[in-house]
Amino acid sequence: MWRDDGSPPGGLYERVLASRRAQLHLQIGVRLEAGYGPQARDMAAELAMHFVHGRDARRAVQYCRLAGENALQRSAHQEAVGHFTTAMELLVMLAEAAEHAGQVE
Repeated sequence: MWRDDGSPPGGLYERVLASRRAQLHLQIGVRLEAGYGPQARDMAAELAMHFVHGRDARRAVQYCRLAGENALQRSAHQEAVGHFTTAMELLVMLAEAAEHAGQVE
C-alpha cells in the first residue's frame, strides 16, 4: 500500500537519488498530462504534484492554479490556499530566475 504522501512503502522512495526522483516525476507528469488530454484539468492536483517534484515550475504553476480552482469549487478552502500558495512561491522563483538570467547576459 502507498503512503499518504503518494510515495511507496519501505523507504524505497527515499533510496532513489533526488535528481532521479525529479526526473521520474517529470516523466510521469508529462505522460499523465498527455494521457488525460482534455481531462487534465480534472486531475490538476496530481499533475501539479508531479511537476512540482519534477522541477518543471511553469507546468507546476499552471496545474497548481487549476488545482486551487478545483478545490474552491468543492469548497475545500484550505486545499485551495495550499495550491495557490505553491503557485505563488513558484512564480516568485521563476521571476527571480529570469531576473538573474537577465543580469548574467
